[in-house]
Amino acid sequence: MLLPEIDKKATINNVRRFFENEVDRIARVAQEDLSGLKSPMMSDMPKSASNGNHVDERLTKQLQA
Repeated sequence: MLLPEIDKKATINNVRRFFENEVDRIARVAQEDLSGLKSPMMSDMPKSASNGNHVDERLTKQLQA
């Protein structure tokens, strides 16, 4: 066996402990405020008008030919 068997319960406990305790401690050491963390917003992406699916139309025309 190349990799040892994974203890799922111990892994879950380690991850839970990390997020409950260590993340706050690391943020304090780094002098970072975690309250400002949020998911990225895609609303600032450039927008263009949608005129249909050109690839789909081209493939349909080729198949019909």
